[in-house]
Amino acid sequence: MGERSLAEEWEARAGDWERWVRVPGHDRHFHRYNWPAFLELIPDPGVRPWTWAAARAARAGCCAISVTG
Repeated sequence: MGERSLAEEWEARAGDWERWVRVPGHDRHFHRYNWPAFLELIPDPGVRPWTWAAARAARAGCCAISVTG
């Protein structure tokens, strides 16, 4: 049996992970801790500070930024 790349391993396990995350109540901390903490990180609807817009543009590949040292 040959070695698989990391991407191939992830793909091979994707179905197992999908079934696991869909089990109701599998993550008892999600709604109490994780989701509220995540919501604190994202801006309120309608609020678009320039840093949010710049990060969004960078992720989309809209801006080419050149850094010289």
